[in-house]
Amino acid sequence: MALFEQTTTTSRQPWGPIAPYITGGLQNLQNLMNSGAYTGPFTAPINPTQTTGIAAGTANAGGAPALAGTVSGAGAGLTGGLNQAYQFYSNAVSGQPQNPLVTNPNPYLNLATMAANNPYMDASITAALRDPYRGLTEQTLPGIAMEAQAAGNAPSRRNMLEAIARRGYEDRAADVAAAMRGAAWDTGLGMAGDAALMDQTGALSAASNLGNLGSTGIDLLTRGYGIGQTGAADLAGWGDRLQGLDQAQLEGAIRGHYEPWKLMDAYGQYTTPLATGLASESSNQDMGTMGPLINIMAPKKDADWQDAVGKLRKLQAIAAEHGVQLTVETHVGQMTELPADAARLCKEVPGLGLTLDPSHYYAGLNQGKPFDSLYPLVRGTGFRAGGLTWDKIQMAWGEGPIDFARIVRDLEAVGYKGFYAAEYLEAHGPVDALDSCRKFLAWGKALTW
Repeated sequence: MALFEQTTTTSRQPWGPIAPYITGGLQNLQNLMNSGAYTGPFTAPINPTQTTGIAAGTANAGGAPALAGTVSGAGAGLTGGLNQAYQFYSNAVSGQPQNPLVTNPNPYLNLATMAANNPYMDASITAALRDPYRGLTEQTLPGIAMEAQAAGNAPSRRNMLEAIARRGYEDRAADVAAAMRGAAWDTGLGMAGDAALMDQTGALSAASNLGNLGSTGIDLLTRGYGIGQTGAADLAGWGDRLQGLDQAQLEGAIRGHYEPWKLMDAYGQYTTPLATGLASESSNQDMGTMGPLINIMAPKKDADWQDAVGKLRKLQAIAAEHGVQLTVETHVGQMTELPADAARLCKEVPGLGLTLDPSHYYAGLNQGKPFDSLYPLVRGTGFRAGGLTWDKIQMAWGEGPIDFARIVRDLEAVGYKGFYAAEYLEAHGPVDALDSCRKFLAWGKALTW
């Protein structure tokens, strides 16, 4: 048996079996010619509602420049804040100190000094030294005097002991005062830091507000510009509508002028076959026993399987309702990339067939492993020579490892009744697609089994 068997017969009969349809068409055309060209209006006139709308639109659009000027003026008054905000943030980005305690410390240090020297500090220090002072004046000094009197010591010894006692008290008093004033100073510094932070936060907030106001100003400017543009566009739009109506009237007049010529052209289309003869060609090529077939790409391999199956079932039902065979192609990167998945897809979508492109089962993940288990599911083919890598997915016909003769024999053995087609893509590598298709056709005519 040969893969392609074809004979063609041609007959040239001036009327043939469709003569009744031609004569009937001529009569209808004659009746149309007798009725003449259409002479009624070709465009509807402008109605009062349209006229009123155009006038109102033109008036409203004309007021847009005044509104645009008002909004733009308001926006311009607010953009000055952007400069101040920019300066604040520019200093921060450049590393310049922003804390007022660093940039302007004196007011805050004065606050700390006021805390250390508050009016209650001296009284607080005196209160803290009350017990040491009483111990000095009521115990230590009287004790030295009594001891000196009892021992008959010289006044110089007494004076020396009293001086030592007083010095110890004074040292103690100085330490207490320093500690208390230091604590008050630390408290003052904390208050100063809080005040500086509040001032800095306020400045930051003010800068942010200025920036927002500036942005609002720019937005208003933009909106003002947009209003102006919209007004201009409205004016242009209404003008376009007026022009469109005028153009429609012109086109109507033109169509009315040339309508008789269209009738003559239609008459010529009917009468030309009568003068030249009708050529009919018929072919008894063995096209198989299958009906119409539609092939689509399978869903991507990473698509949700159940979702894809559900959609394919709907498509298959529509195709079956119209007597069409639906197939998906065996293709790298799709759910048919591996033979087992292709078979599973057909099983879960009853009636779905495959269009076999063997090149994808060589250049893809399958790497040339057997896929003859799919042959009973094959309803169409797309043959092209190919290799085992993606850059060899398309090779010149006759090259590569794919044994197409064996594939054809095995397909025929399982009752395949579909077409054998070449599928070569132009500009896909260095292969001459047309030449390979010619070679495929010659190969198919010579193939027997």
